[in-house]
Amino acid sequence: MPLFGRKRVQTRDPDPFPPWSPPIANRNLTGVAVNDDTSLGIVTVWRCVDMISSTIGSLSIHAYRDGERIDTPPILMQPNPTEQRIDTYSALITSALLRGNGYALLGDFDRFGHPRQMVVLDPDQVRVDVNQATGAITYRVGDVSYTRFEMLHLRGFMRPGHIVG
Repeated sequence: MPLFGRKRVQTRDPDPFPPWSPPIANRNLTGVAVNDDTSLGIVTVWRCVDMISSTIGSLSIHAYRDGERIDTPPILMQPNPTEQRIDTYSALITSALLRGNGYALLGDFDRFGHPRQMVVLDPDQVRVDVNQATGAITYRVGDVSYTRFEMLHLRGFMRPGHIVG
């Protein structure tokens, strides 16, 4: 009997994948909701997020143009006038780490169109839309739409073909 002429034995996994219904509303097989609050309840997660976000938030920032150091723009030194710089950047990094996206609304534009302030937004409040005809990205916060020039979008781990992390 030739090697390739053998009768193949059909095997069937009695437990096809996936053996459960897909998770609904961030619930896993144990029935426990997984969100930012429950994740941060794990000491290791909390410490890692805190260490990464506070370290990045505390780094000194310098601006360069054409390889030459220039005066640091006000938005980098004090992005939100109601918070310390480290708090603003830490909140943005924390959103990116926990949710995959960090959003900051840019405002108080100078005469050259450069923003002078930014306010970090809750990622749950921002919806990202792509115009299929033009490919333009718009950000919706409630009933208000913003262009990509009015929103800083810090994307986390991003898969090919996706516009959000």
